[in-house]
Amino acid sequence: MENPDLLAVLVKSLYEKRDILQGELASLPIETPELASEQPEIIEQAREKERQLALITENAIQNYKILWASITPSDRLPCPLCFVFDGEKSPIIPLNAIGNTEPVKCTACKEKFYIHRKK
Repeated sequence: MENPDLLAVLVKSLYEKRDILQGELASLPIETPELASEQPEIIEQAREKERQLALITENAIQNYKILWASITPSDRLPCPLCFVFDGEKSPIIPLNAIGNTEPVKCTACKEKFYIHRKK
């Protein structure tokens, strides 16, 4: 697996996660009278999504790219989500290829990333 292809996929996943979090935050029914009993849980979900969203900055993405550039062949490749959200260098491992797709999975957060190969 070529590291430049994988890096591009992993960085793109951070931008996609940011978009997903923004959409999820916008759709949370905060302060809806009908859901008053669920408000503490919804508010906690919103806080976690806001925390994660605030961490996906251009600076954080640049720091991930810098980390990636410092990796040696003996190092494990780090998960972008664990790095940005928790400051961890959780390893991603390759999974069995599916056709022209080479998936990898984080050993900590279990997120999967898919690298599509050109024929």
